[in-house]
Amino acid sequence: MATTTKDNRINFRIHTDIKSNIEAAARLCGLSVSDFMIQAAAKAATDVIGEHSALVLSETEFVRFCEALEADIAPNEAAIAAAQRFNETTVIVGGVRQSR
Repeated sequence: MATTTKDNRINFRIHTDIKSNIEAAARLCGLSVSDFMIQAAAKAATDVIGEHSALVLSETEFVRFCEALEADIAPNEAAIAAAQRFNETTVIVGGVRQSR
């Protein structure tokens, strides 16, 4: 079994009442405070990223979205300008587009 080392740290200060609640919750879960904090922070991070990565549409909205994607409409001046700005400010590095 491969072992991994934890070589990154996050330090912060909290109020006593919050610390007491965290310690109580960690005990109830049978975890150390560190493990409890890591699990809670990791779950919160995953949730936030998921909320900002997903687009939830009703069936009607989905149909309208697909119709808009399939429509044969020429881009307007604002869209063309936005595409040009995007191309001028980004570069492809290793197959990944990054800001210049």
